[in-house]
Amino acid sequence: MNTFNARAEVTINLRSLGFMQDLKLVKDCVLYLDDLTESSVSSNLLSLLNNVSAVKKSDSAELLFDPTPPSVTTGNKTSFLVFKHQKYSTVPTEDIAFFYIRNEGVSIMRFDGREYCLSQSLLQVAEAVSSRQFYRVNRRYLVNFKAIKEVEHYFNRKLFVKLHVNSPDLLLINKERAQDFLTWLENR
Repeated sequence: MNTFNARAEVTINLRSLGFMQDLKLVKDCVLYLDDLTESSVSSNLLSLLNNVSAVKKSDSAELLFDPTPPSVTTGNKTSFLVFKHQKYSTVPTEDIAFFYIRNEGVSIMRFDGREYCLSQSLLQVAEAVSSRQFYRVNRRYLVNFKAIKEVEHYFNRKLFVKLHVNSPDLLLINKERAQDFLTWLENR
């Protein structure tokens, strides 16, 4: 058992370890981490915590840290302001087939094939839209439920998502997230 006191605002990159979001410590708290030597994820988390100057070891733990990924937040954004051809216009979320990262920027692809650029990150967009309507398929794509035509099994237990609108890339879901995606499809 290892315990740590955390103070100040510290962001720990947990996405690289397979979690959906980063861990952000904003005020005083105690982290209780169990079986750190048993898994590489825990040891990586421990090394990250040890490298943060605001974290120090403590003798007692009062607040437990749950290392499970945080739940997906449900946003309520209904449209996005876009700029194209020297004009501003709004794009309703129900008209958006998917958001994706292209040339290090986020783009919107509508069902009618029109494309727009956004100034927000894909993480900001994912937090702003409804998690019932959109799903983060991989690091580059956030897909609307209505845009999904079918899902096929792919090599190495991955899933291949086919859309009603052509996408620039194959939309593959890794085997670790496949069950979560199928549950999202079923429980909408």
